[in-house]
Amino acid sequence: ENEPERYKTILDLTDQICTNGERGLGSITAHPKYGIENNFVYVYYTYPKYGNCDNFNTETGPINRLSRYTMLPGDAIDLSTERVLIETASTTNQMHNSGDIWFGKDDMMYISIGDGFGHREEVSQDNRNLFGTIIRIDEYGGIPEDNPFAEGPRCNERSVESGDCAEIYASGLRNPWKFAMDPNADGVRFFINDVSASKWEEINECGPDFAGANYGWPPKEGPCNRDSLIDCSTDHQYTDPIHYYQHDTNNEGAVTGGAFVPDGIWPSEFTDAYIYSDFIFGKIFSMTPGHFGCRTCTPPRSNMDVEILGEFDRVVAMMFGPWADTLGRQSEALYYVSRTPHTVRRIAYVDNANRRPNAVITPSSTDGIVGTAITFDGTNSTDPDGDDLSYAWDFDGDGQTDSTSSTQSYIFELIGVLTVSLTVTDVYGAQHTSETSIQIGSKPIAQILEPQEGATFAVGDIFTLVGSGSEAIDDSSLPDTSLSWEVRQHHHTHYHPFLDEGTVGNNIQLSPAPNPEDFDAAPNSYLEIVLTVTSSNGLTESISRNIMPRMVNIEFDSDPSGRELILDSNRILTPATIPLWEGQVFKVEAPNQASAEENFIWKSWSNGGDQSHSLIVGPPSEPMPKFVAEFIDDDDDNDYNEKSEDFVLTHSGADRSIYFDLRGCVLLHGLFFLFVLCGYLIFDIN
Repeated sequence: ENEPERYKTILDLTDQICTNGERGLGSITAHPKYGIENNFVYVYYTYPKYGNCDNFNTETGPINRLSRYTMLPGDAIDLSTERVLIETASTTNQMHNSGDIWFGKDDMMYISIGDGFGHREEVSQDNRNLFGTIIRIDEYGGIPEDNPFAEGPRCNERSVESGDCAEIYASGLRNPWKFAMDPNADGVRFFINDVSASKWEEINECGPDFAGANYGWPPKEGPCNRDSLIDCSTDHQYTDPIHYYQHDTNNEGAVTGGAFVPDGIWPSEFTDAYIYSDFIFGKIFSMTPGHFGCRTCTPPRSNMDVEILGEFDRVVAMMFGPWADTLGRQSEALYYVSRTPHTVRRIAYVDNANRRPNAVITPSSTDGIVGTAITFDGTNSTDPDGDDLSYAWDFDGDGQTDSTSSTQSYIFELIGVLTVSLTVTDVYGAQHTSETSIQIGSKPIAQILEPQEGATFAVGDIFTLVGSGSEAIDDSSLPDTSLSWEVRQHHHTHYHPFLDEGTVGNNIQLSPAPNPEDFDAAPNSYLEIVLTVTSSNGLTESISRNIMPRMVNIEFDSDPSGRELILDSNRILTPATIPLWEGQVFKVEAPNQASAEENFIWKSWSNGGDQSHSLIVGPPSEPMPKFVAEFIDDDDDNDYNEKSEDFVLTHSGADRSIYFDLRGCVLLHGLFFLFVLCGYLIFDIN
């Protein structure tokens, strides 16, 4: 009741949702006949089905759920009306949940589901589960008869032992964060924005002509083999993206929001245009069908013409929706959501109508003590039509104009967090107001007590956040409710949420420390802990502490050297030294391969493992752990069976012994290593 009139809470899932990391509310959409035939609303969210959001077990971890609710009179969703339509298998990581929902022109519902990052990379190529797919169901959760695998088993509660899940419409996706229906198409047509890994971002076309398509992840990324810009031959078992582009110089990118421009609402150059955003690049792009694609070039070019619409920071979603210009003419505008700051904004085409100016405040400082003079500069404000601007400053929040200068100094006499506003007006009366906060007074003292400075972590370690806050004036302690935490999982120049911003309290136990975001992320990733303390008068102080992973270098070689190995679907050429995190789980494989003159067949691993098996990285050790894959010429008559086993890698002394215990584990105490084999326990989490 105290919320502004323009905001209203219609759904509160606080008691039944996981919000750690990238988990949470993925999407919400209304039935296409909402308000006419029904009041159905569909929601995709992460649910702690087995009671724990921090559980990373493949059997009892949180699941992603699609549910249907009914909106009651008064615009509130009745939680008791929930009807569960889809539940994924348990997720073992906080990332790659996806969960966009759209109804097509066929009245069927399409939902994107991420690969669950860290569960098993191969899940996107395994149609016995729903990870890494677009699924298609009817409004009640049933299977349409024309689904490509309609005769297969249902996977709406768990993965299955055999067959292709009946819900699957397309597969081979990594993190299909958002997708968009084409309103201009005669039937169902949509583009899927699939956030990729190390080299490419990709946008995939889907619809009836692509039913059953496999978009290739993880063997393929963009138009190429994974982690490559040059190994890009066409593989007809996979469907190429309709558009792809390379990562930036830091090997980063993230295609997020997307929307088709409805016919006729923007100028002709936007005919057949698809608008998309890149979270890392900080830009919004427009792409239209082009004529200069080159699939066989190195690197390949897509057949799309792309223009930059502008710089827009950290955009995560977009869509076209109703809008009326200043003359009352009805049309549509592009609405987009940005995480920094947390805003919803609009891009509209106004033709010859007057456009609104943009107010920008540049303060000389954002804090000070009583009596401090701070200068506020409004000259960075702009008008898109080039009109002259007038300025109106409000420095004390009373709604009255305190200055009409473009730049003005103001002396603050009150302690607290004060809001300064600037309203700019063009010659036709169009206005825009911007605000900024100024802290006046002595900020509180913030301390992070745990984890301590210099702390490091292995994958799976659990930290407890302990801090303190006190008033700067008298050093009196502040209550735990004045402490607010955030934990960021950094990867190069961007980060993922690990603990949500604004988590209030003390002695907060974190989820188990994660794996790196992907195989290449180990050397440049870490956790950052941010503590914000709020004083009794509302002043805040924020401090942070970086917690670094314990790095372990592992050497991989082959006999003969120069062979190809596969590490978590990443191909390397031996010899190679790979930096990993202690506790990291990854898969190694020595594929049979051919050179110009010889064919090489895998014979053995130096650790006794099978051709394809999983490893858990142990603590750093001297000498460096080393794995050697031995190959033989295919003329030799040897028969080797492929299996999957798992090893825990640590270091020990120089003797060798073998021990079998009754729990199915094998302990190999070798010349340089100590391995523990518990395949059936570890395999599911790899």
